[in-house]
Amino acid sequence: MTSAFTPSDPAREGHKRGLAPLTALLLLAGVAAWPQQGPSFDEETAHIAQALALESGLTVADVGAGKGRYTVFLADAVGPTGSVYATEVDEGLLTDIRSAVAGRTNVIVILGKQASTELPEQCCDRILLRRVFHHFKERQSMLESLRASLKPGGMIAVVDFLRKSSELGRPDATPDDHEHGVRIDQLTEQMENAGFELVRQIEDWPSRVRHGRETDFCVVFRRPN
Repeated sequence: MTSAFTPSDPAREGHKRGLAPLTALLLLAGVAAWPQQGPSFDEETAHIAQALALESGLTVADVGAGKGRYTVFLADAVGPTGSVYATEVDEGLLTDIRSAVAGRTNVIVILGKQASTELPEQCCDRILLRRVFHHFKERQSMLESLRASLKPGGMIAVVDFLRKSSELGRPDATPDDHEHGVRIDQLTEQMENAGFELVRQIEDWPSRVRHGRETDFCVVFRRPN
């Protein structure tokens, strides 16, 4: 079919000019316009279960539980003989968590603080920090609280993502940068300084891909005593 426009048709030229602002807007949008890929929930939770060696009867904490989706997974993983603490510093999210775990008797919901988990001392066999570490504003106090909440020999899995600035080689990036995330070496150093022992960094963690780069990672630590 022949186009209604001819190469010299002024209507077609106007159509081209009209596309230019839209193209510029998409280029300026950058991150928002870039397609992202990510693992499925089932894929990620399978890796979490393996990383934390989850089994029936364990007591696990989901620190920074958000709306409770991963709390539900943990509650199912440890079964009725186990228990899960779900903590959040946002009181509004506690309602979402309680709604998500409705009907489950093995979940305890706790309002946390910026400097404290508010968990009982040595209550947990395992702790999950999923995309939470980089939000800690009072990091040293929070890490001390996390350690106190773990039983000796208990493990903590830190799932987070790389900061774009660190990927670009900016070692001076701070937790207050507009680019969220954390460097693995800094995370490991801070965890070890707080008394945790590195168990392993999981190399094949299912990751989101942003700008052609895998960003998510998991590092597992233990409280030695």
